[in-house]
This record gives sequence, structure tokens and C-alpha cells, in this order.
Amino acid sequence: MRDVDKKTEHLFGIPLFTWESWDDAGEDDLMFFDIKWCFPSMQKFDGGDLYLCSDGQCRGMFSLNNADGDIVEEWKDKYFTDIPEFADELRKKLS
Repeated sequence: MRDVDKKTEHLFGIPLFTWESWDDAGEDDLMFFDIKWCFPSMQKFDGGDLYLCSDGQCRGMFSLNNADGDIVEEWKDKYFTDIPEFADELRKKLS
């Protein structure tokens, strides 16, 4: 995992991502800009923006495109528990 600083978002004490700025997105939702993921499996999506809903769903869409602009991998409308490293850390805390 990456070093963390005061602009790091955590869930259950587990660092998720760092961010450059944020804004209130209404209805208790938040928007984080220019995020850098703490998990190696997610770092390929660094630099994107994340819309975080009050129910914990991440509505930001992160995608990797090939040279033709076609999406070859995406991560959207998911929860942090869908990230393998986060799920592993959470299981460790709960056991």
C-alpha cells in the first residue's frame, strides 16, 4: 500500500485512496477529485474522480482504454468490498 497522508479516505481504519480535492454532491454524497488508490489492483485507475454515495456505493467510473479508445477494463457502480485487498484487510480485522 502507498504511504498515506491527511488527505486519505479510510473505511474501518483501512486506507482507501488519497485525493486532491472534494465537493458535496448533495443528498449526503461526496465527490473526490484526482484520487490515487492505496491498493495495487486499483492503481491502474489512478487520477480519476470518485462519486461516493451515502450507501457506500462508488458511482465513479474508472476505465482503461486501448489505443483505439475502446474500453478494455472498467470499475464502476461497485463497493469497496469488491476490491480484493480491501476485503482481505477487512476479514483480518474481523477475525
